[in-house]
Amino acid sequence: LVHWVEETTNRARPVKVASSNTPLRDHLNQVWKATGVKPQQLRELPEKPEGIGYLWDLYQEVRGENQLSFTEISSWLQLTGMALTGKEVRAIRLIDRVVWRVLKNG
Repeated sequence: LVHWVEETTNRARPVKVASSNTPLRDHLNQVWKATGVKPQQLRELPEKPEGIGYLWDLYQEVRGENQLSFTEISSWLQLTGMALTGKEVRAIRLIDRVVWRVLKNG
């Protein structure tokens, strides 16, 4: 999980590609679409761990400008009417910590 989040976050960073701030992963996907050849950097991405896709999607929905607190997650759950297990909440917090570490340290 941690390795996949690190790699996904690194490739989602905006990079200068032809005077653009397009995330690298988006640029590589466009290259793949245009040429039909999957770029090496995409081939090297680790596979998403089985069963975490929904956690990544939930994280994308709840994340904000700062690291997530339990209070923010609790408020978000209350507003959306969702119920998560403690394990799922901890996983979302782990994803958040990894994303922020990668963004801060490169």
